Amino acid sequence: MRKIVIIVVTLLLSVMIWGCGEKHIPSDEIPVIKESIKALENVIIRRDYTLFDSILSPEASGENTTADHVFALIYRDGITSFTGFINKQIIYNNDAARVDCEANVGEGPPQAITITFKKDGDIWLLKKVEARTGEQAIPIMPDTTQAGDSL
Repeated sequence: MRKIVIIVVTLLLSVMIWGCGEKHIPSDEIPVIKESIKALENVIIRRDYTLFDSILSPEASGENTTADHVFALIYRDGITSFTGFINKQIIYNNDAARVDCEANVGEGPPQAITITFKKDGDIWLLKKVEARTGEQAIPIMPDTTQAGDSL
């Protein structure tokens, strides 16, 4: 009986260690995601349709993410200036990243925004940009979240 208990405990520990090993995501992705955020900020500031298309993930079409949609979201209600995203919180896993942040606009209070990126090779491409309102203001990630960084 004692041998069975030892074998079961050993197997459980092995499974736990093996499972934890697979979930480790290096934090060196954070700077690359930050570069993608900066690229999106520059595209929005310039309102550059051509550059916007160059940072889009192939999956963005399924999310109805277009330059017109994103520009209208940021420059809504007569807003004429955008200086970037502030209060960024990056949460990512193997190939998906979510950035909860605020769009810093000159004419009003910051707008709560969620940006989703999809990893393609070594770069993070834009998948979706959406406004956060009410209960959505701080969405909860599923248990698959593996790394994060608050800025």
